[in-house]
Amino acid sequence: MGAGRKTFSYDVDTRTEPFPLASFEASQRNLGDELGGCIFGCTHETYEECVNGLVFGLPRPHWCYVQHIKKGMPIFLFNYNSRQLHGIFRAVSDGDWKINPHGWVGHTNRETQYPSQVQVEVYSKCPPLDQADYYQIIKNCYYPENSGHRNKMMFELRKVEAQNLCRAFDRAAGVVNANSRPQPVPRSALPAGVPGPSAAAAPSPPVAPKSAAAMGPPKAAPVAAAAPAAAAPKAAAAAAGKAMENGSAAGGWEVMAGAKKAKGNAWGAGADKAVEPVSNGEASSSKASAAKEPAAPATPPATPKATASDPGYKEENNAFDAASKSSSGSQSAAAPGPPSTRSSSNPPPDRTPVAGASSDIDSKMSAVHAAVSAVDTAAADALWHCLSSMTNQMQSCMRENALLLHGMRALKVENSILKCEIAGVRRDTSRVGAAVNLEIPAESPALNNLPPTFLSKTIQDIYLLGGHNGGAWLDSMHKYTPAYRSISDVGKMPFARGYGGAAIIGRSIYIVGGGDGASWLQTAVRYDIDTKEWFQISDMEKVRGSLAVAALDGRIYAMGGGQPGVNHDSIEEFSPDVNTWAPGPKMGAQRFTTAGATLGSAIYITGGFDGVQYLNSVEMLDPRVGHWQSVAPMAHKRGSHVCTVVDHDLFVIGGWDAKDYLAGVEIFDVRSGAWRTAAPMAAPRAYGAAATVDGSVFTLGGMQSQVHNETVERYDAASNRWKMETVPVPDAVKRAFLSACVVDAY
Repeated sequence: MGAGRKTFSYDVDTRTEPFPLASFEASQRNLGDELGGCIFGCTHETYEECVNGLVFGLPRPHWCYVQHIKKGMPIFLFNYNSRQLHGIFRAVSDGDWKINPHGWVGHTNRETQYPSQVQVEVYSKCPPLDQADYYQIIKNCYYPENSGHRNKMMFELRKVEAQNLCRAFDRAAGVVNANSRPQPVPRSALPAGVPGPSAAAAPSPPVAPKSAAAMGPPKAAPVAAAAPAAAAPKAAAAAAGKAMENGSAAGGWEVMAGAKKAKGNAWGAGADKAVEPVSNGEASSSKASAAKEPAAPATPPATPKATASDPGYKEENNAFDAASKSSSGSQSAAAPGPPSTRSSSNPPPDRTPVAGASSDIDSKMSAVHAAVSAVDTAAADALWHCLSSMTNQMQSCMRENALLLHGMRALKVENSILKCEIAGVRRDTSRVGAAVNLEIPAESPALNNLPPTFLSKTIQDIYLLGGHNGGAWLDSMHKYTPAYRSISDVGKMPFARGYGGAAIIGRSIYIVGGGDGASWLQTAVRYDIDTKEWFQISDMEKVRGSLAVAALDGRIYAMGGGQPGVNHDSIEEFSPDVNTWAPGPKMGAQRFTTAGATLGSAIYITGGFDGVQYLNSVEMLDPRVGHWQSVAPMAHKRGSHVCTVVDHDLFVIGGWDAKDYLAGVEIFDVRSGAWRTAAPMAAPRAYGAAATVDGSVFTLGGMQSQVHNETVERYDAASNRWKMETVPVPDAVKRAFLSACVVDAY
């Protein structure tokens, strides 16, 4: 490391940094006003962001010279991975601080680690230069071999170094585009003694040559002069190469002169002092002849040149060819090759030219070259205006595109919100149609102007859990939504289960006891409705199938049940907070294939099988009292039935009485303590499920005469009638020995 230089390192994400900071030395050449250009860094990962965003950045310590970058200076981009140099870029702003405050940080909102920035534009799109191509030009930017920082460079460029880099880029572009971009006529192609075109010379019409008869024999051309002229291109190329190695001389096109020079200083201060370029392979004349010969106007790289196919050029070239052929018959005056190629293989006729013919040729040649140069300059000027306008438009489009993308993201969020609101409105309107028993689709405009009082109810789903479909025990779950008359698959339980009971606390469904066709169970599980996850909870003390399950005051009650030959009169209480089952007060009778429900602040249990007969007795448990109390019995004995609650009424529906499948319905009014009979179902069923949604009672599935039922019936209290509901997927309802519960959908 050089004396007095300090190493800076940063802890950043190497995936998004423009170049590897760990190996970077923040040193300066302290060029000050001599700064003629600058190199910025990138990697493969950040190259696209640099060239697409057209903002280059360096770490904080480089601000000492980045602040001296002026609008118009040449800028280059160095790729640390490939060690290639990209160009040519031009600064469209002075060196500034945090033009892009979040550059090269990926998809985060972190502050950039490269605040010393400049905004650029593409001046000339050229192939990148390898290190072998640019090393000799900027070798003074590299650390000395004995400094311990081999192959590391400083990024400040002197004016002559920046100019020579531009020429090197242009030479690379000229090689790549040699077949597609016509090259101008080099001055070395002019015949000996013919001066180059003057920048101020105006084209003049060709003068008709004198007749061949008036021309005498030409003077003998000095053959010895051909050898030095032929050696001139090689000498010029060698001199240019040597000067390039010294970092001072020119080669290739002068990109800072020509058409753009008329606009002012295209590359900032000092650009007008650029040395005159010499084309590749061009013959270099002596200093004396160069002093007498006017300088040809330089041409920017990649500028289209007039060729023989252009109408303007063709007319003048033909005039020149006619003049040269008629004047002496020699092809040397119009031949574009070096002097060595214009030998005496075609000897001139034995005639002597008329005095003044040479000056006519010189004048015509000057006029032709001036016209060609004028066309080149005008074309370059027009092309520069076009490219500048296109670049500005592209940058404007990119900024507008960024704003549009941001707006599109916001619109997507708003669109998602609107979709949710529309879905909610459709659900509400569909529910209203169901509430008034109308077959109105959710999208119908007929319900758009309903009063808001009709939309105050909550949508509820009936979850159907497990059971048997006549062929296998089920682990499937489906939900039936009466408001939509739809049924959908919710998922699967951890295992197949039937003969169990289900209850809901909060947003969790508890499934207790039952059997799987091979054994009877004492296990219990919990299903989280929102996360759709299953959890194992503590086992009950006893095996219980065909039991009654109810929830009250945040606790689960498992009542009666058992297994073939074993009937229970005991109950167990589950506390979710401590995940523990505890015994509760015993019932007045053993009850297998029983059913119960929560009504008010008490739990009611009805019917069942006590091991001897089916029962019609009913008991009530108020946890505050702590024991079971008998209430009025039902009119009919039954087991394998279902219970549900509507307002203050307890519905007991269907079942089996050891002889028949039942369709009868009994209703217990808790206020009067009396039973009444309701209209029977359209079809008898046992081992089914019942639920109450929006004040309506629904019965689903079950069995009828050993046949699995796939229908849904709804009880209309106003007309005291049961009506069959449309089920879009009957197979989902076709199940017996299932559990069911009601869940608020929204």
